[in-house]
Amino acid sequence: MPQTHIQKMITIEAPLAEVFAQVSDLTKWPAWSPWLVLEPEARLTFDADGRAYSWDGSLIGSGKLVKQRETENEEMVCSLEILKPWKSRSTVQFTFAEVADGTQVTWVMDGKLPLLMFWMKGMMETLVGMDYERGLTMLKDICELGRIPAGFVESGEEDFPGCSYVGITTECLIPELGPGMEEDFKRLKPVALNADVDQTLYPFCKYEKWNMNNGQVRYTIGFPVKRLPDSLPEGFVSGEIPANKVYVIKHNGAYRHLGNAWSLGMMLSRNKKFRAKKGQVPFEVYLNNPEETDEADLEVKICFPMLGA
Repeated sequence: MPQTHIQKMITIEAPLAEVFAQVSDLTKWPAWSPWLVLEPEARLTFDADGRAYSWDGSLIGSGKLVKQRETENEEMVCSLEILKPWKSRSTVQFTFAEVADGTQVTWVMDGKLPLLMFWMKGMMETLVGMDYERGLTMLKDICELGRIPAGFVESGEEDFPGCSYVGITTECLIPELGPGMEEDFKRLKPVALNADVDQTLYPFCKYEKWNMNNGQVRYTIGFPVKRLPDSLPEGFVSGEIPANKVYVIKHNGAYRHLGNAWSLGMMLSRNKKFRAKKGQVPFEVYLNNPEETDEADLEVKICFPMLGA
């Protein structure tokens, strides 16, 4: 059977004992688990001795996590059994180390895929790795700030009016996405202003390709304009997003937690809450300027074009 290995780490500016306690207490997992946050209504059952919990949800499936061994402030090793959406067993390990900036947490999973899913190995390792990064980022904020300065809600169907735009298309590794977009927006803004920006609409980023096997993404960031320009400087592009009905997930707060809203949207699509429209890629629309807005007040709409609309 195909072997899988996922390993992610993060440094948290908090005492080791506090970080360990946050992970060791399974009743605290709903606040930062990258899956439990997507479905707060899922049924959770915690064993009386605190060594295990099980979950059952319509979106996140069902399964059970059981502590196998634990060394205070050093290590926690668990068995993970997933029952739905498919059956699998894995070993999950957390290790903790005191470092100059606080506490380093390493989250590892070793498991096996069903034999017929061998072709999904690279994609699964990338997807679960991204989930682990979402979880560790939330854990970091809880330990450092006492809260996660972001949230998301399922907004439902909306009409997107369509737009013409000027933009920049970039291909990069997934970890380079945030810094790359920030630089692209700085380069694009003066070009877009010269092209007569449509002030009634908002800047956006559409994600045209995710390659989960090699961890690369191609995206286009754009500013809506009143009309397409006759020419653009080298390295810039123009195009259109057609009018369409979209399914919206609304994100509020720090951009570093945007992955939670995206994950909810993808999970809703997989569970046929809405039918995504092939040939039109999802995009996120930025409702305020991060240079002028406190991160807790940032607003983003994630839009999934819908089939049959």
